[in-house]
Amino acid sequence: MQVQMVLLILNNSIDKNEARNIFVKSVSMSRVTSNFDKERLVKHLSGYCLQHFNEQQLDKFFNYLTALTVAMKVHGSSPVEIKRDGDAYVW
Repeated sequence: MQVQMVLLILNNSIDKNEARNIFVKSVSMSRVTSNFDKERLVKHLSGYCLQHFNEQQLDKFFNYLTALTVAMKVHGSSPVEIKRDGDAYVW
């Protein structure tokens, strides 16, 4: 599901392995960064894959990572429990 979400956000413009790489690195970074925000995400992605994202896709990816962080830290949910419901994420 997680890799599929990256592919969905990027309109399947990259392959599955690259989507997995982006997901793993970005989730790891978002979990260890105390003040994770969109600016920090852009800095992170600029090191290797920012060219794949437009502004709307950056917003969607940031919202997804934020939902994952809240679900995991606050609710104790695992990433596989996060589901998309329209434009929102639920767990």
